[in-house]
Amino acid sequence: ADTGSHYVCVGLPSNQTPSGETYSPFWTTTGQAASPAKAATWPKPGPWCICMWAFARMFEQHPEFSELVECEATNYWVVQNYDLAKNNECRALEALCRRCDLEGDGTKRDGIRKKCEMARKLCPAEAEKCSADTDGSCTP
Repeated sequence: ADTGSHYVCVGLPSNQTPSGETYSPFWTTTGQAASPAKAATWPKPGPWCICMWAFARMFEQHPEFSELVECEATNYWVVQNYDLAKNNECRALEALCRRCDLEGDGTKRDGIRKKCEMARKLCPAEAEKCSADTDGSCTP
């Protein structure tokens, strides 16, 4: 069983296989399903919460995934537990903070605003500024 930290909630996009089955291209884009037909057997389009560590790794290759995030459903635990010293987590955090406007006045927790501000200041604006080591840390 998967015991990951499924705290980043997204709206899985929808598509159809050539035979008319509904699937989410999220599964094929991430390589988790080998084909649209295989993806049709995976969770269907709509709300889904994914592992925060997997989101950070996938975000490095697919920054457009941040547009799928459902801010109201994503747990603040993600912000608190992403490690700013790990490039992939820092960049994912910065994207979540930007997408969900967590530095704005609507965020009631001062610690969340401060961590988002730190992520904005510390994280490279582009993935090319450093590459992630196998442990997710940054190597310029």
